[in-house]
Amino acid sequence: MTTELTVTGLCCLWSAVLLRCRSAVRSPHQRGLWLAVVTAAVAMTMDLPAVDDFLEDRTGLGHLNHLVRDVFGVLSAGAVLRFVATSGNRRYGKGVYVAVAAMTATLITLDLLAAPHDEHTAHGARSAAETIAYWLILMTMHLLAGALCFRLCWRYAGRTESRSLRLGLRLFGWGTASAGLFWAGHFFLFLLGAGQSVPWLRLLMVVQGVLWGAAILLPVVVTSAGAVGHIGTVWRLWPLWRHLVDAAPHVALMKPRSRLLELLRPRHSWRLLGYRKVIETRDAILGLRGYAGPAVPGLARRYTVTAGLADGEADVVALACELSEARRAKLAGLPRRTAPEGSFGADSCDLDDETAFLLRLARAYRSPHVRRFHLYMAVQDLAAHSPQDRFPGGGGHPPTRSAS
Repeated sequence: MTTELTVTGLCCLWSAVLLRCRSAVRSPHQRGLWLAVVTAAVAMTMDLPAVDDFLEDRTGLGHLNHLVRDVFGVLSAGAVLRFVATSGNRRYGKGVYVAVAAMTATLITLDLLAAPHDEHTAHGARSAAETIAYWLILMTMHLLAGALCFRLCWRYAGRTESRSLRLGLRLFGWGTASAGLFWAGHFFLFLLGAGQSVPWLRLLMVVQGVLWGAAILLPVVVTSAGAVGHIGTVWRLWPLWRHLVDAAPHVALMKPRSRLLELLRPRHSWRLLGYRKVIETRDAILGLRGYAGPAVPGLARRYTVTAGLADGEADVVALACELSEARRAKLAGLPRRTAPEGSFGADSCDLDDETAFLLRLARAYRSPHVRRFHLYMAVQDLAAHSPQDRFPGGGGHPPTRSAS
């Protein structure tokens, strides 16, 4: 059961490593922690019984395989120490490189000086001073790196205002703490002279793998969630944007394409695409000012009262009706009149508020109220030009001469 859980933790760790590989290679700020996770994943993979047996059967150098595993563990601890050191002062990073190189050379030298042995484990290996020094140095380095990293992550997590960064630091810190508890357990067993390891200690490495994987995947999750939000904005805003751009094509920075093609093969990032659609929609709204007749705003207001709409919804529906009429007039080639005083829609300096308002406007623009408003305008126009109004005296007929 412990082995299955270890494999699960390693799967989480390797999945995170592969998904973050491209961004980590490009970004120097992410590269250090990514290398710490990679080297830890290699060491944990080599520690699996199936992998250990496979390497020993293929190479016949079981002892050498164990030494390579420990070296990868030292490199992981060194990468963590470099992350801690450079967080305070970047000049300390070179010192960490020197210390890790010296530590690796010391471990290899101690292993070569030790008596010949096949098993490379801290339990039951107390016969040689070189072996004791080897394991004390290795455990001390892991414990030091884990304690310093946990302290740093916990301290900076309490200072940052970004929720995603706070969560990522705490996940990485708790993962490091789990690895520290793993090595602390082995340290005490080593001091007590225990002949074998405790199986449940491996579960702490499973916890480390899951938490470290979640920590380095968190930016991907946050970015993906943001991309989904931008895609949803573009999809819902598209009908309004397309209708208005048809009447005001000068606001579009690029030639319009179909909605599916724009989303499946975006010419920019989805964030920039959503930002462009919001700006172009707002510009098109401003560009259509004055094309609707002077009586249209009043008729739109009276229609919302007749339809029994609430104040907040009435404002948006009235603007949607006015925009629809302005678009029709612009496409019909009618001249632009003097724009009315006041705002043609909501003004906001906040992009989120502007986006929310335009999404409400897009929903109102597709609602039946716009079609009903055009019928309402036709009825009002027909009533204004009825025969009763055309001829004095009523009755709907022209006056006749007297018989005289």
